[in-house]
Amino acid sequence: MGLQANNITVCHNEINIIKDISFSLEFGQVLGLIGPNGCGKSTLMKALIGSVSKSGESNLVLMNRDIVNKDNELSFGFVPEEPILYDYLSVLKNFELSSVSKGIYDNLNEIQNLIKILRLEHLAIRKARSLSQGEKKRLAIGLALVGNPDVMILDEPHNGLDIDGMAILKSIIKIKSKDHIIILCSHYFGEIESLCTHILALNEGRVIVNDSMESVLEQHQSIENLFNNQIYTLAYEANFTF
Repeated sequence: MGLQANNITVCHNEINIIKDISFSLEFGQVLGLIGPNGCGKSTLMKALIGSVSKSGESNLVLMNRDIVNKDNELSFGFVPEEPILYDYLSVLKNFELSSVSKGIYDNLNEIQNLIKILRLEHLAIRKARSLSQGEKKRLAIGLALVGNPDVMILDEPHNGLDIDGMAILKSIIKIKSKDHIIILCSHYFGEIESLCTHILALNEGRVIVNDSMESVLEQHQSIENLFNNQIYTLAYEANFTF
């Protein structure tokens, strides 16, 4: 067993944002996390990496969190939807500081390799604040890859990427998926179908589908059909007036 999450619940002002979410993944599996905006996808991902935080007096609390693996030593890499970078540092310095924050030192070869893979060589001495949106997203992906984490969690990683960046990301996921665990949250259903082995669909903070990709496609023919059948309805569309 690689990653097992049991009964994850996050409350905000005594209201459940996500409730009793459980799933398990083995190394070599890719989980597609889908659901409408506001259903709890980002909260779940933050819960998995332990970064659910308090905000003012909102008393954001993570309850019944039980995430275990056979060695209790899983390492995580997280790519947030909006890149979190050290804006006043160069691309290279961002990598160096990220490495130190993970307790990794003397890894210049790894950093140079990641910069090359993400095609950021010509930007290595540029400050992060001067990068384009797509370049910032590539940098964020690279920072998450530092240290070769066991589990990669990607929150809408395609947002802001150009065609070249999307191709790079797809290659990274395919290579890493051979012996790592990947959780991919995306509205790009075609990418979910082509890259993922399993599906976890959320709605209103609860699991509505937790199954293999093979089984989902057998039942619904496509992820788009699953999404429409389980979350949206023709009655909803019929209420549209123009």
